[in-house]
Amino acid sequence: METVIENEVSFTSDIEGKIENTSLPTSKPLLPLFELISNGIHAIEELKNNKRGVIRITLKRQGKKETLASISNFDQYPIIGFKVEDSGIGFNKHNYKHFLKSDTTNKKSKGGKGNGRFVCLKAFKSVSYESFYKEGETFVQRSFEMKPKEPGIFDLKVSPYNGKNGAGTIAYLNDFIERYSSKCPKSASEICLEIINHFKLYYLLDAIPKISLEDYGTIYDLDEIYETTFKTDILQDFVEFKKKVFNLYIVKSREEKANICNLCGHNRVVTSRKVSDYIPDFPQKVEEDNLSYSLAVYVTGEYLDTNVNKERLSFNFPERKEDDGAEELITSEDIFERVTQKIEELFSDVLSENRERKIKKIEEHIKNKAPEFRFLLKHCLDKLKRLEPDLSEEKLNIELYKIKANEVIKLKVLSNNILTGSNIENVEDYIARYNKYIEKENDIAKSDLANYIVQRKAIIDHLGNLLKKKDEKKYEWENAIHKLFFPMRTTSDDINYDDQNLWLIDDRFNYHLYLSSDKPLSSNDVLDELDSTKRADLLIFNKAIAFADNHLNIGSITIVEFKRPMRNDYKPDDPEKNPIDQVLEYIELIKDGNVVTYEGRPIKVPANLPFYAYIVSDDTSKLEVLLRRHDFTKTPDGLGYFCFKKELNAYLELITFNKLLKDAQERNKILFDKLCI
Repeated sequence: METVIENEVSFTSDIEGKIENTSLPTSKPLLPLFELISNGIHAIEELKNNKRGVIRITLKRQGKKETLASISNFDQYPIIGFKVEDSGIGFNKHNYKHFLKSDTTNKKSKGGKGNGRFVCLKAFKSVSYESFYKEGETFVQRSFEMKPKEPGIFDLKVSPYNGKNGAGTIAYLNDFIERYSSKCPKSASEICLEIINHFKLYYLLDAIPKISLEDYGTIYDLDEIYETTFKTDILQDFVEFKKKVFNLYIVKSREEKANICNLCGHNRVVTSRKVSDYIPDFPQKVEEDNLSYSLAVYVTGEYLDTNVNKERLSFNFPERKEDDGAEELITSEDIFERVTQKIEELFSDVLSENRERKIKKIEEHIKNKAPEFRFLLKHCLDKLKRLEPDLSEEKLNIELYKIKANEVIKLKVLSNNILTGSNIENVEDYIARYNKYIEKENDIAKSDLANYIVQRKAIIDHLGNLLKKKDEKKYEWENAIHKLFFPMRTTSDDINYDDQNLWLIDDRFNYHLYLSSDKPLSSNDVLDELDSTKRADLLIFNKAIAFADNHLNIGSITIVEFKRPMRNDYKPDDPEKNPIDQVLEYIELIKDGNVVTYEGRPIKVPANLPFYAYIVSDDTSKLEVLLRRHDFTKTPDGLGYFCFKKELNAYLELITFNKLLKDAQERNKILFDKLCI
């Protein structure tokens, strides 16, 4: 047979466009090498001669071959190409025909996506082939070079071959493109480890040809590296989800730096997650019989093989449960969750000690510092087990809050089902659900109450600290005191209920119609046609008991003025320094104005509308002078003063900081005692 040049030398698609649209991250510079090894594995499988095939890899480094062979540190020189030889079936007419087709399905059953050669040309300037195959009773040699330009195939030659070495193919990856070569490991040992890691499933299943790698006279046997470095005890198991079976190969590896779970498609690792993402307290290294190892878990299955993408870098199904289409399909997250649940079962002994220590720490934190989460210890222990170990108190509280919030939502759904009777099959089912609902509802309510009591204790303690002298022997300014009770320059429509602490003065202040804090009377939403820039610290419109004549009745108006602790510069003739005259002036201004809702609806204000004015201050000597001039009387406990202005129908009271703090402590003492705080 003479050497001939065949006519079929071009791809059936735009090769330049195909390469342009092929994905190859620079972080995966060895993927073209893996593609050639994979082609060799498939070619050996296709030969079906019942012999273990052979793949030989040779590195080509930058520099002269003679020079590199004569020096000891040649492995520091960059790699510029690879030579891959296999003992497979070769580029016969059938394989070559499909090779010229873009996205060929010729190797679909083996996981081939018909895209490997384009991945090679993404990172190398050309790929050369010398292939030997049997045609009838004779052997033929086919050689050609593939380049990323039209027509794609160059120097194609087919000639007779004596068949001395049998069938096989030699492929050359030529001229490593710099953006990929710069990311390629220089060490031959590291490349060997990368190859074994990439084809680990073939090794696990004992389905790998004998692979060796030569680096300028040094030959590496990958079987030996696998036996000494990778091969340890291997656990095999499976999980099932939505009638799909996933096989598990759990490798105890001394080399892995973390516990990794890998989803594989056609014997290749496609995507990975840390086991700790799903089992936070799984130890980084497992100690067993004087052996320290991490887990490398490989998951295989028909569902994964069917849905792996062309580049085998991802799957064609949703990654997370919330992604589009996730309801009908099995997601990556579904698989990882079930696999890690199986790992949790298999390694329960390893986890038990860590879990016990973590749960004890969480339990102590909840009982001593966060009683609002106490019900989680009873109802959500499984979720607590999945929290990361050694969380700071701040992060632990956030995670506990997330669990609680989720439980509250679930409880609302359960409540709705019970109340509507949906999905209730019989009386016994209804009673069981009702009892479950009542039990959890009570526990959550108790935890919320505990949290509220703890917050009250913290606020009272903080108030006590504000009343002390600071380092420079001065007291806190009025604004700091004001903000503790209610945010400044806001109204009750602007803030959340939990952002105010009016209960420090009187719990009834929480139940009001409208409240304005440190806003000019003229800008107040419920005072119409009132032209005054005066600012009451707190102006509270209290609800009436009943409605009448289609008007909103207002029950009373409360004014609160805060003063700096131990302030003693009060003057009877200075309105800015006379808090009693201040509140009386506010009352007179309000009586002269019109009162409406913030929507403009009129509020009925009786002529004899009661006013309550509270001045929160220390009874310093100069303030006591003002109190006497206005005929204030001491309260029975001797800690405050009060008087009544008949002409304004106004009750005025001085609440000293000592009285405020003492009364708040005593009103809440029984609650604090119950929680032992």
